[in-house]
Amino acid sequence: MANLKIKTILPTLLLAILLLLNIIFSQNVSPLFFSFSNEEKEPSALFLKSIKSLPEFNNLLSRFQRIFNSSFDKLVFAEEKKRTAEIEKLNMVLEKNSKARDVFYKLSLLYKEEGNKTKSEEYLKKVREIDPNF
Repeated sequence: MANLKIKTILPTLLLAILLLLNIIFSQNVSPLFFSFSNEEKEPSALFLKSIKSLPEFNNLLSRFQRIFNSSFDKLVFAEEKKRTAEIEKLNMVLEKNSKARDVFYKLSLLYKEEGNKTKSEEYLKKVREIDPNF
């Protein structure tokens, strides 16, 4: 009877140990994969850009920063920085010419691209006030 219990418990115990080891080692696959793809900054940045709205973004960003160094941020946030700089320039143009329809329209497009629907509609409304036929 005791021999039968050992024969049934031993395979179950071995299976549990193998599953536990599988779980532990599978957690180390991602950093290992990232370390192998050290020369692949652009695809990694593209991937992060596509998941910015997800909760995992910050965790993955910090992992990529450890692998690629701090210059990796420039790739991930390049579009936002460029858009912000363009918005600032266009706002300076508006200070000089508050009736620049095309500038308001471009600002509307930039804010729409940014995901700021309220500001985009606000600038589009100003375009229509200046030029109702637009």
